[in-house]
Amino acid sequence: MKPELIRKNYSRACDHLVLHQKEDVYWLSAPLLEKEQGAIHGFSTRLGGVSSGGVGAMNLGFAREENKENVKENYRRIADAIGFDPKRLVLTWQTHTRNVMTVHEEDAGYGITRERPYKDVDALVTNVPGITLVCFS
Repeated sequence: MKPELIRKNYSRACDHLVLHQKEDVYWLSAPLLEKEQGAIHGFSTRLGGVSSGGVGAMNLGFAREENKENVKENYRRIADAIGFDPKRLVLTWQTHTRNVMTVHEEDAGYGITRERPYKDVDALVTNVPGITLVCFS
C-alpha cells in the first residue's frame, strides 16, 4: 500500500490521525495522545516491513504462517521508527473478551522475546515506564 492509498483508505481517520514516515516505515498517531506526557504510541500500517504474502510487508502477528524472524525484524523496524525498545514489548492474546491484564516490569518481552504464559487477554494496562503495550485490530 502506497502512502497516498493510506490517506485514501484512512481518509475519515486521517481527520483525527497524523501519518508519519521514517525511511520505508509508515505509521499513524493520534494528536490527543501525543499531548500526554510519556505516551509514545503508533498505529502501524502495512508498509516498511520484510514480510510477504497477503498480510503485507509489516506483518506484526505471529499467529499466521510467517517466518518468526521476519516478524521480529518488523517489530525492530517499527520500534526504531516510533522510538520504543522492542525487547520491552508485551503483546495481547486477543480472543475478543473483556479480559484485561495489568502489566508489570517482569512481563517485559512477553510475546516477542519470550512466550506469553497467558491466553485470552484482549487489553493491557501498565504504569511501568518504558513498557510498550501491543494490541491487534
